[in-house]
Amino acid sequence: MEEMRSLVENLSVQMGQIATDLKLHMNQQILALYGKRSSLQRTAGFSKGTRCRYSDFEKSCGE
Repeated sequence: MEEMRSLVENLSVQMGQIATDLKLHMNQQILALYGKRSSLQRTAGFSKGTRCRYSDFEKSCGE
């Protein structure tokens, strides 16, 4: 019984670590995507001083 409890505790620790690693990985992916989008926006008109949100980027800034 004690072995089983130890096994379950170990497994739950490993699951927590996997979840943390996955969250960190997802955050890195989101930051990388955000960085690419904002650099695209800069080349498409932000250098002229235009300011717009992501939602209206294609409507107003993309023209």
